[in-house]
Amino acid sequence: IIALLIAGILDTLDGRIARLIKGTSKVGKELDSLTDVVSFGVAPAFIMYFWTLNELGKLGWLIILIYVVCCALRLARFNITTYNDDTLWKQNFFEGVPSPGGAGLVILPLVLYKSEIYNFDQYKQLIVSTVFIITSVLLISKVPTYSFKRIAIPRSTTIFLLFGIGLYFGLVFVYTFEVLFITGVVYLCTIPVSYLHFRRLNSKEKILSGQAFQMDIIPATNTNYFIHDCEREIIDTNSRQVFGPDGLLNHTFETYEHRSNLLEYAQFVDALFSSSGG
Repeated sequence: IIALLIAGILDTLDGRIARLIKGTSKVGKELDSLTDVVSFGVAPAFIMYFWTLNELGKLGWLIILIYVVCCALRLARFNITTYNDDTLWKQNFFEGVPSPGGAGLVILPLVLYKSEIYNFDQYKQLIVSTVFIITSVLLISKVPTYSFKRIAIPRSTTIFLLFGIGLYFGLVFVYTFEVLFITGVVYLCTIPVSYLHFRRLNSKEKILSGQAFQMDIIPATNTNYFIHDCEREIIDTNSRQVFGPDGLLNHTFETYEHRSNLLEYAQFVDALFSSSGG
C-alpha cells in the first residue's frame, strides 16, 4: 500500500519534471502509460486478489482482469485526448477517474480493514468485488473528475500549503491506514462536486459560444443588437459603430459585420465589454 502511495506521488511529478527539463517525447509518454498500467492496474489487482478475491476462484480472476483492462483503456484514451485553445479550462478535469485514483479506490477496503475502524470479514468478498466493478466503470466513464493540474496558488498562501502538506505526511506516518482511508473517502466526495463544477463551466462556455446571445434585426433602423450580461448594446451595421445602453458611442465596429463564426464574434463582444468596463 505504501509502495502504491509512493508510485502515485512520483506519477504526479514525472510529467512536470520532464516539461521542466524539456525532456518530453512521445516515447516517454507511452512508457509512462505502460508503467501506470503496471503500478495502478496490475499491482493493486494482484494485492486484492491474494488478499481475498482468490477465494472466489475463476470469478476473482475475471474481476481483476476487467479492472486491469479498464485501466489500460483509460490510459489509452488519455494519451489521445487533446484540447483546443478555447477549452484549456478542461485540463482541470479528467474524463473518468484517473488510474492512480482507481488504484486508491480498489485498495480502499484493504485500507479500511487494516485501520480496524470497521470489521467486515463476513462481507469481504462482496464488498471488494463491488468496489472493483464500480471503479472499473468509473475508469472508462466520461464523468469529469478534478485533475488539479492548473491550480493557481497565491504566494501569500504558499507557506500554509507547505505546512498542510507536511502535516498530512506526518499524520500518514503516525496514523497510516486511518489517514489513507479518510483521504480515499474525501476523494470519492470530490467526484460529484467535480461533475457539477464541470457542468457549470461548460454552460459558461456555451454562453460564450453564442447560445446566450440573442441576435435580432430592428427593421426600422436596420440595426443589429444583442443581449450581454443583462445589458443591451446597439450595433449599427450602416455606420459601423457600437453604442452602449445609454446611447453613447462605445466602439467602432469594423471587423465583424459578417459574423459567420459566432464563437469568434462572441469572444469579440466579450473583449468589447472588458475594455469598456461593462
